[in-house]
Amino acid sequence: MKRLLLLAVAGLVSVSHDGLAREIDKKALESKADLPGGKDHAMVTRLPGSWIVQYDSKQFDRMNIVLGKAVDRDSFEKTSSVEGKVTRVGYALPAGRSSFEAFRQYEAALQKAGFKRLYACDSRECGASF
Repeated sequence: MKRLLLLAVAGLVSVSHDGLAREIDKKALESKADLPGGKDHAMVTRLPGSWIVQYDSKQFDRMNIVLGKAVDRDSFEKTSSVEGKVTRVGYALPAGRSSFEAFRQYEAALQKAGFKRLYACDSRECGASF
């Protein structure tokens, strides 16, 4: 089964988020230009006007998928460890566009490709850290 996890936080969209903070490239953020070497994932298109400020891709890696609410900032009630190709893309969004809009665009594209949602929460139901 294909797995889908999206997490929208503070105007950035992280795909395949494993609960660990990734540093945002300040030059890319300020320049409003894609981070050098960054590229969109082949399965989704970015929100128009957004630009890449975080990028990491590994042919084979391990990550934890969050499947339950946060206990604190770095731990969750339930996670699942998965292995395979891992790509992380972080976008800055243009004024007037929301992380929720970008989240829904990604979610729709991935569901259309056959992915299934494994877990979802909203605001405080995600845990006290959110």
